[in-house]
Amino acid sequence: MRGINSSTRRPATEFSRVRQQQYGLTQLLRSRSKQENAVLDHRKNIPSLRAVTMPERATAQKARESWHLWGIISEFVEATERLSEIRPAVSIFGSARSTADAPMYQLTVEIARKLSDAGFAVISGGGPGIMEAANRGAFEGASPSVGLNIELPFEQCGNEYQDISLRFRHFFARKVAF
Repeated sequence: MRGINSSTRRPATEFSRVRQQQYGLTQLLRSRSKQENAVLDHRKNIPSLRAVTMPERATAQKARESWHLWGIISEFVEATERLSEIRPAVSIFGSARSTADAPMYQLTVEIARKLSDAGFAVISGGGPGIMEAANRGAFEGASPSVGLNIELPFEQCGNEYQDISLRFRHFFARKVAF
């Protein structure tokens, strides 16, 4: 018997031997190979990507993706150039849904102002809520307030408390900039 509540636990190897005795090793191996064959047979029915995509369309898509890479690289370059002098810095992350009258918002403003007065630049996502509170506190303090905004089809527009504002189209590049 196996299990956490059993008084006589068998090691896994012993359990395997018992299964082999009950079902027979060849039967176990045969059932495994049947399962593997079923998976392989199923894969044969799935068309390859090349069979689905027309070569001209695939070439055009590859070209677009190659140029897309330059857009990502340009975001890295701009962020590196604009933020290279901003040191030391602290990133503050938080909800975009917090309102200005929420206790966490007020606390974030206070903490960010103290960090800014202590010589730390404050970096946030540049949006509303806690991100705005972080930028607001830094903006009221002595050090730069940085917002790393993301272009979304809905929601997030930049807040007004940013000394430096960068706009990103790619989440990956934005996260690296933090």
